Amino acid sequence: MVKHKSKLNKNTPLWVLNIKNKITRANVSKKKISLKSPKLLIQNLIKTEKLFIRFFIVAIILGVLIYSSFYYYNQYKNIEFKSFYNEEELIELNQFDDNQNILFLGIEKGEGGNNYTQFLQVLSFNKSLKTLSILSVDTFFIASYDGGLYTFRTLLNSINDTDSVKLSKYIDSTEAFLGLRIDGYIISDNLELKNIINNWNISINIDESYKSDEKFYQSGDLIKGYELSNYLFNKQYSREDNSLSYRSLNFTESFILSNKDMLNLLRAFWESETLGKVFYTNLTKDSFLTFFNNIQSAELPFYSEVISLSDGYLYDTKVEKALSANFIEVDTKVSSLIKNLEIVKESAQIEVLNGSSIPGLAGKTKRIISNAGGNIVNSGNFPESVEESVLYVNNINPESIPYTIDYIKSLFPNISISKKEYKYNTIGSIILVLGDK
Repeated sequence: MVKHKSKLNKNTPLWVLNIKNKITRANVSKKKISLKSPKLLIQNLIKTEKLFIRFFIVAIILGVLIYSSFYYYNQYKNIEFKSFYNEEELIELNQFDDNQNILFLGIEKGEGGNNYTQFLQVLSFNKSLKTLSILSVDTFFIASYDGGLYTFRTLLNSINDTDSVKLSKYIDSTEAFLGLRIDGYIISDNLELKNIINNWNISINIDESYKSDEKFYQSGDLIKGYELSNYLFNKQYSREDNSLSYRSLNFTESFILSNKDMLNLLRAFWESETLGKVFYTNLTKDSFLTFFNNIQSAELPFYSEVISLSDGYLYDTKVEKALSANFIEVDTKVSSLIKNLEIVKESAQIEVLNGSSIPGLAGKTKRIISNAGGNIVNSGNFPESVEESVLYVNNINPESIPYTIDYIKSLFPNISISKKEYKYNTIGSIILVLGDK
């Protein structure tokens, strides 16, 4: 057999020789792998298989994440929280002040369209400190409305106005009672809340001893489901009995704490349609979800106070006996929860004068600013009637009191800030003149 001689000769360029040598080495290497190195081939196959498995696992994880993202986005789109009355306008949460104060009511729907407030709380979240304070109020306290005296328990049934403003009037009465700005409300339908408690098997450790259905419970016992809903709602309470205010506070704290567990939080989001049947709010969806996320991420411990019989005395109304408040005690408890230390540090001397046609507006505003840490040096009536509220700051550099000014803006978002000379005698560094708008 004749061997073909290479066409390369001594005149062949060097770069061609290099290519030929590389091809030769590659062919030898292939022969070694395929014929003389089966172990190496198996190892390469195993490596390939491992890479495929890893790729497959990553693909599954990415698929789950993408599916979950689309699912929860779709859930978010379908979440609906309605206002308690159909004609109410939804609002965005206050952006000026560091505190967000939400009225939380437990409502029992009665016959003839009557609604009875079983528990009344204020949830106050401090955005800078990430702290949550809860104020629980006995609903047998007297609420003043339109010159009449009612209890908070029955007040909603006594407001003779359109549905669009009923809760606004209720909030006005609550603000006047507590000396506290309220930014919005969340209302639970207690009948639907019972179903949630039973179906989700929500539990709390009780902090009192009590007897129910011939069964005795001791302080520290864990109760859940039907026992818990019975503990919260089925007892007939008298105005001398403070326990409902404490029980509802205990439940609220436990419910918020349970949502610090990621699985419970995901469940709440998963069953958002159910929650929409339990809770009503005048907040927009984004504001409600932001506030819900804020309170469940709040630092521990929570701060709480209860305003109860010890903070007032029994009083006879036309309908029933009720509780009349000692407002010094009320203001002490409210201030301990929501006082803004930055406002206290600024120590601006504030005058509050009523130039509106609304009786008592200066007194109400004075308490709200004072409980937040403001230094009120004078309050009363303004010599003139005015339409627009104005804050005069000509006696002080406004940049030196930003927290005080922001808080006043949170009370009156449309207020005008004036550096013009104030034409009346004054002892304050800033003068708040309240108008009808």
